[in-house]
Amino acid sequence: MNRKTLIAAPFLLMGLASAGQALQLSGETGYDSNPFEQASPDSGDRYSAWQLSHRGEHQLNKAQRLQYSAALEGRVYDSVEDADHFQMKARLRWVNRFRLGDKTANLMVTGDLRSERQTYFSVSQDRVAETSDGHSLEDRFDYDSGKLSMEMVYRFTRRASLSLYAYAGHRDYIEDYQHLGLESLDYDEYNLQPTFRYKSEEGVYFRLFFYHKQRHYHELKNDAMDGRNMTSVLQYDFDGVGLSVNYPIDSRWNLNVYLQGYNARDNGEGYRNLNYRKGEIKLGYTSAGLSLWSLASSCYSRDYLEDSYRPPESETGDTGRLRQGCAVSVTFEQPMWMFDSTTWNAKATHHYEDNSDDAFSFERQTLSLGATYVF
Repeated sequence: MNRKTLIAAPFLLMGLASAGQALQLSGETGYDSNPFEQASPDSGDRYSAWQLSHRGEHQLNKAQRLQYSAALEGRVYDSVEDADHFQMKARLRWVNRFRLGDKTANLMVTGDLRSERQTYFSVSQDRVAETSDGHSLEDRFDYDSGKLSMEMVYRFTRRASLSLYAYAGHRDYIEDYQHLGLESLDYDEYNLQPTFRYKSEEGVYFRLFFYHKQRHYHELKNDAMDGRNMTSVLQYDFDGVGLSVNYPIDSRWNLNVYLQGYNARDNGEGYRNLNYRKGEIKLGYTSAGLSLWSLASSCYSRDYLEDSYRPPESETGDTGRLRQGCAVSVTFEQPMWMFDSTTWNAKATHHYEDNSDDAFSFERQTLSLGATYVF
């Protein structure tokens, strides 16, 4: 799917929306102080963003149903068009509810499709990425991907459940630039994840999960500690854990905490071994007039364990051995009393990252005003 198709896709999606199903259109305009996340940006730029989404459900029988959704979104800048970003997502899910003895269970089979289009701007080169010979790499990270997943949920009490989730997926990068001597980034991925869920009488929702994931690259070679290619093709093993807690403090205040992390290990000498950690917290308040305030903050760390020569930025997009950063956002959302099914919102964000390579450290702020209409 090319960029012109993604730009035109909103009109196609509107034609697919069926009567009585939810079609949502969101738009915003704002200012971005650092679109390319540079250490010393020349200036910021204004942007416009939109999202068109549709979701629905079809009841097959008393126990089975089909759920479907699709979303298209774009972010377009006034003067720095190389920062434009487009995305398409689609999902089809079959849900079957049944009994196991005196307990209930769900079996869900889901297919996902996704496309991303964004020009590759190299921070180290301070321009759209090029090879040393001057060949453009602007489409290096455009991709299409698909995933087929299955989840079995067993409810052993009215408030507690245990599930097993698994998927197989593939990511296909549109342009590999192998004719320029670069390696393909295409890969297959497999995941297995048990999850425990619990909801208390007070409404506190708790979710704990573990997972093991394998990523098999098609042609990307392992690198030795000196940064040179080995004969083996890269395979990553991820072992991760996550915890999500949603706590309704009272009828107006709500708190959500999400923690997750993983250790990734390659099948070579450990050149690409890394640990990743992230924590998020969000506090929401709903007023008597149905306006919603939210304060969200997140911090993350991605740490390559070997202090060696990192993969070239143009090869994998990785920059710096250690990246640590935090982001905070404040959002206000208010229904528009004169228009049914319409809300408007204002949002401010601040994001900074400290990188072990100072050339990739940055600060970024955005300020936006938008509205959402549900057809």
